[in-house]
Amino acid sequence: MFTNNQTIESKFAEPFRFTSVEGDASFEIEVRLNLLETRNPSIGILDELYRIDQSSLSGQGRITYLKVLEKQISFIQAWYQESIVFVAGVEASEADGIYEGFDAREREEVSAALRIAPITAQNRIDVARALAVHLPVSCTALANGEITSAQATAIAREMAPLIKAGTHPEIINRVETVAVAHSELHTPTQVRNRIKKEIATIDPQEFESRVANATDHRTVEFREERDGMATIFALLPAADAQTVMVAIDKLARVRLEEEREEFNRLRA
Repeated sequence: MFTNNQTIESKFAEPFRFTSVEGDASFEIEVRLNLLETRNPSIGILDELYRIDQSSLSGQGRITYLKVLEKQISFIQAWYQESIVFVAGVEASEADGIYEGFDAREREEVSAALRIAPITAQNRIDVARALAVHLPVSCTALANGEITSAQATAIAREMAPLIKAGTHPEIINRVETVAVAHSELHTPTQVRNRIKKEIATIDPQEFESRVANATDHRTVEFREERDGMATIFALLPAADAQTVMVAIDKLARVRLEEEREEFNRLRA
């Protein structure tokens, strides 16, 4: 994915930066930014961005700068996923003993290196493996700055059940291609929903199995908050959740009608 010619020629310790400029020079920088926006990310472009003084840019120029920088972040994230796989391996390791689960050593190494919780480390390993091993379209799109890290993570997590179930690679590729194309103008949540819809169309049995599994994990939680408040969290099947919302809405409408009648009496 990365080539030897993608190197930084300048020294970051004492970087040369464009100072505040006016007129033609500023215009030339913004024209250059518009060109960089159309190119695939690289270390060279990242270095070039680092040299630009953003205070010299117009409002639109600063927006373009941000968009170009976002593409470089995606590029680095693809690199980051690759590095995690080099540490954790392309497949989960077997447990070393009865008191350890799979990926125990790799999970602890990633956790210690990145100073994150072991469960977070495992989540990152799972996402990195999915992208690097099973989802080449998404990995390439991330490296080219066509999707964000959040979108790539959403795709990897939503595709994980298909991968674990041993779904035919052609089906995985078809769903993945749709997801990447959908990512261009949509949020990670919308991308996840699009994947679910595509799976339901291509493999209804798999979709039904996932719905049944999700239903088995329905839950309702109560948590006290400060200032005499509390939070109720309910993870329910869509039909049941809709029933609850209809009931709450009905109660609210009754209360609203009572208050409206009271207001009319006071006004009279």
